[in-house]
Amino acid sequence: MSSTADKRVYLIRHAEAEHNSTGDLSLLDPPLTAKGRGQAAAIPRESSVPAECDLIVCSPLHRTLETMLLAFDADAIRARGIKVVLLAALQETGPHPCDTGSLDIADKFADRADVLDFSDLGSEDGRTDGWTSKKGFWAAESTALGERAAWVRRWLRSRPEKRIAVVSHFGFITQLMGHRPPQGIDNCEVLPHRFAAEQDDQALLEAAPQERTEPPNATAGQPAPQPKIAPTGRL
Repeated sequence: MSSTADKRVYLIRHAEAEHNSTGDLSLLDPPLTAKGRGQAAAIPRESSVPAECDLIVCSPLHRTLETMLLAFDADAIRARGIKVVLLAALQETGPHPCDTGSLDIADKFADRADVLDFSDLGSEDGRTDGWTSKKGFWAAESTALGERAAWVRRWLRSRPEKRIAVVSHFGFITQLMGHRPPQGIDNCEVLPHRFAAEQDDQALLEAAPQERTEPPNATAGQPAPQPKIAPTGRL
């Protein structure tokens, strides 16, 4: 295994989606709002991560896929030959429809088949138990979530790439970090991390010093909104 000392993992929360703006958790795998699409497109103006990363790992939910394609520019991904991995283990933590993936997600993004490969979706560690089931490895309960987050961290640490962008969700990002930031995590906020050690079984992450970037402001001249954290942690 190569050294992880100079590896950076950039945890990126998706842009505003329809359930964020309406509070309706019954929406199945909702897309971004118009505001959210503006937030995602603004990421390259606020962060150098899209220009520097050599691997993009993305939750296969609609809002994370949209965020990734807008922030990293699908044409640029193809032109630069950046590898994109769709990792079902990055899905959100809750049991609600808004936190659940769509079985027809590949059809919804068929026009981006040049950069999105859904063929191995949900096969993490040889699994065949249905990534949208919210059962077993995919369950929305604390033990399963902790095990899933540890699996993802180990997987990220094993990768040869040195600059990895991870596009996921508030709840699961806090699982990866091992804590819930008191200031919350804004839509499209980029949180740079590094691995705390080379060999620990949990592959724990720690914040990379002086590298936290502010979330993009889709409205020029307006201050970035303060984070709103619901009791469920799913926004």
